Formats: sequence, C-alpha cells, structure tokens
Amino acid sequence: MTTKMKTFHTFKTIAGFEKFLRSGKYPACHSSGCLDYITVGGIVYTMHEYDFDGQSVTWANEKHWAMIEMETANRYKQGYGDAKISAYSPLGLRNDIVYFQ
Repeated sequence: MTTKMKTFHTFKTIAGFEKFLRSGKYPACHSSGCLDYITVGGIVYTMHEYDFDGQSVTWANEKHWAMIEMETANRYKQGYGDAKISAYSPLGLRNDIVYFQ
C-alpha cells in the first residue's frame, strides 16, 4: 500500500510566497496534489479549495481562522507568473477537510 506524501512549503511572508510562485520555480499543477500544505508566517495552511479553470486556490487554518487565496489568469496554461496572493478571515470552513494544526 502506498500513501501520498503531502507537500509542505514554508514562507516567512505572503509576499515571499507570491514571489516564489511568480519566479517560475514551481510547476503548474493539475490536481490538489500540489501545495497541499503551506506555512506562512509560522501558520500552517491546508489546501481548502481549487477551481478547475485554473484561476484560484485557497488554503485555510481553522485554529487561527485565517485563509490565503491565490488568483491567476490560468495556472494550467500560463503557470503562476501572474499570481496574486490575498489573506483574509474566512466566512466559513468546510466540514469535509481535516485542517492541519
């Protein structure tokens, strides 16, 4: 039996995360298998949602009631070169996800 390894990436700031994505060092992903978990400013965020059009991905942390959203024109076709990262408090969280604490 094989288990999927979760991916962890650590960044000091949201700006650092955005810079990393825009640098082209991270390939565009076609599934939730990429960037499952990210740490920004010492807080671990779990992938919360992604769209199939390649325009947004969100990560959330339940304990800190925080969310990070990445928006792109189309990460599947153009990668993350135009990635824009925003942070905010979520309106709600999904009950089908166990958020990493």
